[in-house]
Amino acid sequence: MPKQPASNSESTKDRIIDAAEALIAEFGIIGVTFREIGLAAGHNNKSGVQYHFGDKVKLVNAILKKRFETLEKMRIDLLDQIQRDGRLETVRACVELLHHPIAALTDKNGLHTYSKFYMQYISTMRYDRRIVHPGWVLEPTMTSQKVYGILKEILWYIPDSVLRTRTFQSHGILLVALLDYDNAVLHHEPHEPWPEFIDNVFNVIAAAVKA
Repeated sequence: MPKQPASNSESTKDRIIDAAEALIAEFGIIGVTFREIGLAAGHNNKSGVQYHFGDKVKLVNAILKKRFETLEKMRIDLLDQIQRDGRLETVRACVELLHHPIAALTDKNGLHTYSKFYMQYISTMRYDRRIVHPGWVLEPTMTSQKVYGILKEILWYIPDSVLRTRTFQSHGILLVALLDYDNAVLHHEPHEPWPEFIDNVFNVIAAAVKA
């Protein structure tokens, strides 16, 4: 008899995280209830969400932590590849390292659900001190911080405060572009092929960062 898939707490947490991310991306953190998240995750009531995460703040923190861990692994691999290619010491390569993993992170339908969630985070949750994005902690071993260090060396003539602001603002350029692309795909509107599209986005961001 074939083995049945294990029904463990980790897989339940993953389903809740995926469901919550999608709903918060669409309706915001205030616009969804635990019951709606539970139903979307395959539960009949809200108790499963509360049991695993307690409240919305902890749930959002869990989403950010899980996605950041995925993005960090992708950045490490991409950093190794770019170093092997010998093209690390450019603004364009740094932009790719920071943003390509986000652009590559899609849901099962190929849509940038995390990017939409991240937009909600930036616009409504970033300044809530209870919500902590691991990527904004100044940890020098973090790949994004290593990349920022390279950017500082390349763009030595730009004050640190200005460069940090530009780097943060570059996320907005990326996220809006990705969501516009998804919208064009969903509504069968004319759009560039993905490789040309994302290359152009990275070139725009690189130009803005070093302007």
